[in-house]
Amino acid sequence: MTSLQNIKYCYGAFAVCVIACAVPEPTVQTFAMVFSPLLLIALYIARSRITKGTFEHTEMSTLIKTFWIWSAIYVVGIIVAGGIISGFGDMTVIHEWTESVVNGGAVPDEAEMKRVLEQYMMANSELMTSATLICVLPSLLYALMRSKKAISRLNNPPMPAVEPVIEQI
Repeated sequence: MTSLQNIKYCYGAFAVCVIACAVPEPTVQTFAMVFSPLLLIALYIARSRITKGTFEHTEMSTLIKTFWIWSAIYVVGIIVAGGIISGFGDMTVIHEWTESVVNGGAVPDEAEMKRVLEQYMMANSELMTSATLICVLPSLLYALMRSKKAISRLNNPPMPAVEPVIEQI
């Protein structure tokens, strides 16, 4: 397998990482949390095995940079989405429950907290989904744009420079 093929596979793994982070399913999110750092470590190891100054080394460095920038945009998006949800979410269920606990009407056990959390999630599911999608969208667009450019570069790599041969007479 050539270095260019390895880099294409690395971009494929990056795409898996991006998609896994975008899927709103706890199991998939857990996979993404484990897969992302492992992928980043693998990218650094793969780059260390490529000769510096080559097209492949530069492309692997570009992928690593893309990964870090995508991660930063993604984390900022998640933080902003959390702020929107906490600022505009319907807290009625939580307020009612905390008042009943303070007044001695409810016992704050795990089952009751789980029930209140589920009600909060149901009341705010539309806000949570839309805020998260809107706030994470820039990271997805960035990853898509950078990957598209990379695939174009990888499908048309530059030809290595050839030293002219001077014949002796």
